[in-house]
Amino acid sequence: MDGTNGANGEAGAESLIVQTPVPAGTPCPYGGTEIQSGIDLDGDGILESNEVQQTEYICNGTPGEAGAPGAQGPQGPQGDQGPQGDQGPQGEAGATGAQGPQGPAGMDGTNGTNGADGSNGANGLDSIIVQTVVPPGTPCPYGGLEIQSGLDLDGDGILEPNEVQQTEYVCNGATGEAGATGAQGPQGDQGAQGDQGAQGDQGPQGVQGPQGETGATGAQGDSGLDSLILVTALPVGSSACPAGGQEVETGIDLNGDAILEANEVQSTANICNGAPPMATIVANAAGGAHWSDGTFARSCYFYLNPEPGTGYTYSGQTGSGVYTVQPDGPGGLPAFNVYCDMLNEGGGWTLAVGISGANSNQLNINAVTPANLTSPTGFGKLADAEINNLKSGISPGYRFTCAAITAYFPTGCEFSSIIEAGGDCTAESYVYPPTSYGTTRYSQPGDLSGLADGDSGNNNRLIYGQPGFDGCDTAATGWGQNGAVWVR
Repeated sequence: MDGTNGANGEAGAESLIVQTPVPAGTPCPYGGTEIQSGIDLDGDGILESNEVQQTEYICNGTPGEAGAPGAQGPQGPQGDQGPQGDQGPQGEAGATGAQGPQGPAGMDGTNGTNGADGSNGANGLDSIIVQTVVPPGTPCPYGGLEIQSGLDLDGDGILEPNEVQQTEYVCNGATGEAGATGAQGPQGDQGAQGDQGAQGDQGPQGVQGPQGETGATGAQGDSGLDSLILVTALPVGSSACPAGGQEVETGIDLNGDAILEANEVQSTANICNGAPPMATIVANAAGGAHWSDGTFARSCYFYLNPEPGTGYTYSGQTGSGVYTVQPDGPGGLPAFNVYCDMLNEGGGWTLAVGISGANSNQLNINAVTPANLTSPTGFGKLADAEINNLKSGISPGYRFTCAAITAYFPTGCEFSSIIEAGGDCTAESYVYPPTSYGTTRYSQPGDLSGLADGDSGNNNRLIYGQPGFDGCDTAATGWGQNGAVWVR
């Protein structure tokens, strides 16, 4: 039988939008509206400062310039001259006679009325904000508000398309997934939306009139989906961050499993470590050469080809010669000096065995007089484990010379000086770089140790060693020959 239904999932948090008038100053020199949005984390219906995820400003336009002063009205007529002293009213003017003495000045007449004021200058342009409900679709998959703002260029109180200067969208979050069916709690009644306040009167002389009150915020949208962040360490040498770092992926948890899956990733950014200080090759007190920061490469190959992004560079005291290596890496066996061939067949070759035709010391799993290997003609041997640790992983991994014959063997050979050679340790090529390797070991009675000729027959027979015989062996010379094994 089916199990009982699980407990109801918690309701997703609601998203909130708060609009606040902004006085003239920063960031709106002439005032405007601050629009904040976010998720109501504590469910109290109030968008608090720690819940704000986005803040936008819709600023009023610059006030219009003041109108030019009106023209000055005409000067009123001069008032009548007051009566002169006790003299009676002057009769009608007779014929012009001699000018009599000028009587005392009469009192000034009353000033004429002022001319009409000039017309007011044009008012500054109003800024208008229009909010429009956006149905689900583009650009708001779950609906929301489109907020347009601009200057009322033609003064008709309507924000027309050519007057829109900025458009913002405040989108509802995606509907959270429903929990298992449970009892539905009663939903509170929706409060009535307040009436739109009347727009204030136009201020005189271009002064911006007060903006009407903003209408009530629309109904709260459904809770949005959770966002996820995935941080992955990037290793040193990665193409995105050569010095290592972190890959930061963000996205929306579409299926609600709290795991950021590939199809949910919306953005990816890399935070890379700074490049480490540059280290070059310098001489050391032990008679070899190492990195200038005091560390050692694992082999000659890694001095010539340091790992990208590590800060090491093949420069300074370079070329063939004595280098100090540490095949086991930091914390392993102590570093020691070896001879490095940095010039031939791609360079990076470490001298691992110097074979003497006078003995069979090379047939030993342990090291034999390894200090002699600081000379390219020295006789000695590194331990088998160190020889295998010196390999870099590229092929050919071995270069074996006996008398005047040289062959190359793939890196897949697991070198052993006491076990009969087989597999890749008998797959040789007599040309460099190899295009193919032989596959059939030359066979004769007894154990052929280390490296041995493959399917080229007696013409190019090449054998590292065999119990009871000194030195190495070729078809042309037989046993008792000097030789060398180089590894990279």
